[in-house]
Parts: sequence; structure tokens; C-alpha cells
Amino acid sequence: MYPQDAHFLKRAHDEAAETIKLRRNHPSLLLWAGDNEGDEFMIRTGYAPGFNRYNSITREAIPLAVRENDPYRIYMPSSPYIPDGIAQYDVPEQHNWGARAWYKDDFYKQTVAHFVSECGYHGCPDAESLREFIPEGELWPRTAGGAWDTHDTQYLKKGCRTYSRNALMEDQARLMCGEIPEKLEDFAAVSQFMQAEAVKFFVERTRMKKWRRTGIIWWNMLDGWPQISDAIVDYYGRKKLAFTWLKRVHTPVCVMMDELSDWEHEVILGNDSRSSGNVAYEICDADTGEILMMGEAYSPANENVSLGKITIKPGEKRLFIIRWTFDGVNYVNHYLDGFPPFDKKDILRWVDILRCADFKNKDNQ
Repeated sequence: MYPQDAHFLKRAHDEAAETIKLRRNHPSLLLWAGDNEGDEFMIRTGYAPGFNRYNSITREAIPLAVRENDPYRIYMPSSPYIPDGIAQYDVPEQHNWGARAWYKDDFYKQTVAHFVSECGYHGCPDAESLREFIPEGELWPRTAGGAWDTHDTQYLKKGCRTYSRNALMEDQARLMCGEIPEKLEDFAAVSQFMQAEAVKFFVERTRMKKWRRTGIIWWNMLDGWPQISDAIVDYYGRKKLAFTWLKRVHTPVCVMMDELSDWEHEVILGNDSRSSGNVAYEICDADTGEILMMGEAYSPANENVSLGKITIKPGEKRLFIIRWTFDGVNYVNHYLDGFPPFDKKDILRWVDILRCADFKNKDNQ
């Protein structure tokens, strides 16, 4: 809760004006947002309904700076913006964090957001990076000392966040494979696998729901200091597994598998580019090599099309490799089927398979 006095409002206005003049000609700028989660904070902490409209910083000072310096741009008071009489998660722009449990929980699958402006998932850095900032005697298990908690993202024993994200990360690993792996390297690999699957799932759900859902901003790319966080690249520049998974599902033309419904997975060809063309595709079982679907299809610019459906028995734990060619370039994606827990040996084997899955692209990319 920032001060509301005239002196502070002027400072907020002047700082906003300088920022607007610096950024207003950027080609990617869509709108200005007055704050981050300010409206949501007031609801979450029990303020009276509609109290956020009395926040003079986001309702007076900053919009005045926008009108003075970039009057043709849309202004949104808060992200997410929650008007009077609207429940916290019923607004079109949302921060979809949830409990960070199973990433296919209804909270993530059934979100009504048109635009997901924050969404992410925890992932452990490589063991090599952990050794850079955790003392050897406290390296593993993570409860051997206080170093892990010191480098945990915003772990406050008292205050607004009272849980440990490291404990949460352990729970996520236990959920994924039924246990916390005994070796640090295996723990980091399982944690990164679950993070990678989660953020990939969030992006794919957004793309497959086009135009009902039109965008997602996942959090975040890079750590600014040595820590254990949602970033997909750690402080030392080492890429977590999610970096590769996201790179694959961010390709303008992408083949994806939807969730199981009535024994079947629908296969979606998504095109978020301005180019149309033919796509040759193939979907196979990663372990057996069995081809479940293959063919060619026309991909119209900026549209999604259904390529058909694959029949699967519910609950089968299988990994599918998806390959396609568009405009002479080979691409790859995958889909993990089934419900946790998965066998740790399967996870580690699948990671190795998927790391090498796009070897055909080396001459093209």
C-alpha cells in the first residue's frame, strides 16, 4: 500500500511520465498497466469491495501521465484489473499461478482467462549451478542447512509469503515420480522435467484455444542472482529443460496434442504466422517407434486446424514424439500422456530421448 499524499502522487506521476517518454515508441508496446497485482492484493487481504478504485496512484497520477504523453494508448489501472463487483478470477486478464500442484489441475485446464499475463512453474537449477552458491556441506539433502532457504525466492518466515518454495518444489517432484529422488542430480532432473512439462502445457493450452484465448506471458526467463526459482535460465546462464520445451512450442507453426476426451486426443495444427503452406507431420510412440498418425495438411495463416484424433486408453503412461515439416524446416514437439506418479527411470530416459529428438534440424536451423 503506497502513500496517497500529494507529494508521493507527484513523484509517481513524474516517474511514469519519464518511463512513458522512454518507451512509447517501442513497436511491441500494447498498453500501459498502472501496477502489478495491486487490485488483487486489496481483495486478497480483505479490503472492502471496490476499495481499489480509491488508489490515487493508479486511478489519477499514472493515467494523467499517460494522457499527457501517450494519449492514444490503452491504459489499464492494474494487472490484473478487477472492476467493482467482479470476482478475483472472473476477469479477462489473469495471473494464473494457483497452488502450483499438478499442472493439469482444473485451475490450469479450465481457466476462463482471455489473456494470461503471468503463469509459471518452479524448477530446480542444475546441480552444477547449485554447487556455485550452496556450501558443499549443505548441498544435499536441501534441509542439511539454511543455504537453500537463503536462496529461495521470497521465503519469508513472517509476512506475505509463509511457505517455502523449496518444500513446494520437493512436493512437486514427489507428485511427479512418487518420491523425492535420492541423488541431487536426479532431483534436479525430475524438477526440471515437471517445470518444462508445465510451462509447455500452459503455452499449448493458450495456442489451442485461439481465438477465445489470445496470449500468455510466462514467468520468467532469467534469474538476476543465484537462486531457486521459476526462471528457465539460471543466474550462471545454464538453461533448464523448460528452455528447450518452450522454444519448440513457440514455433509459429506448431503441431500439438490436446487433452484426453472420450478416449481420444485431438491433434491440433496451430499457425500463428502470416504465412500459409503445407505441413507434413508424424506422431509416434517414443519407446516403441509405433506411428500413430501421419499425413499432410494445409496450414492457413493465423488459424488452427484439426488434424484428427488418436485413440488412447485412459491412464496409459506414454510419451509421443511429434514431428512436422513446414517451408522446408523440420520441427519437433512431444506429448506426455497419463497421470502421476511416473517411474523416475522412465522420466530420466524420456529426458534423454527428447533432448536428442530434433537432431534432424541441425542442417535447417
